[in-house]
Amino acid sequence: MIKFNATSLAAVALAQPKGETRYYLCGVYFTEGNLAVATDGFMLTCARDAENKSDESGIFPISKKAISAMKKRGASSVTIENGLLTVWEKPAYSDPEPRHIEPCKKIDGTFPDWRRVIPSTESTECKAALSHKLLSVIVESSGLVSGRKDAPVSIVGDTNTSPHVVRYDSEMYDVFSVIMPMRFGEQGTPGWYRDSLCEKPTAEAAE
Repeated sequence: MIKFNATSLAAVALAQPKGETRYYLCGVYFTEGNLAVATDGFMLTCARDAENKSDESGIFPISKKAISAMKKRGASSVTIENGLLTVWEKPAYSDPEPRHIEPCKKIDGTFPDWRRVIPSTESTECKAALSHKLLSVIVESSGLVSGRKDAPVSIVGDTNTSPHVVRYDSEMYDVFSVIMPMRFGEQGTPGWYRDSLCEKPTAEAAE
């Protein structure tokens, strides 16, 4: 059986591919123990659930309906067992109850060596151009794990085009992402603005 925290898994599942891609990426990869990883080739999100342990590993697709159920208040954990995914709700002073159940078949494939893309350092600051689609996923992930709409996000990398680590402001969930910047020709303020700073006013304009 696989068991994972609902909020953390929702954040990870947001990194699943949205369109057609390699079949073995179309799900969340669970390791035996307590890690869950997903990537679409441009963004990778990894979470650790120290409270729950899974005794199975593999790639399992997480549907939009399941993610929606995980994001709702009260969702506590997710289990995948015997071909069924269940989102559990834990009411106060009572045992967990199933909130959402759907079929979930294991993907027969090998997940790539995701650890290779994780930067070795997080201390370097540099400029990077990011896709608006990636930014929207980062914002949604941050809101999930921090519980706030205005929570800060840290994005750092070694160079402008190298993988960048995204850290979320959360003391409750162990979640981080890795994103790939896009190529962007001009950094900083627009050229016309920088050029205007170099222009000297003429005597006629000064009068």
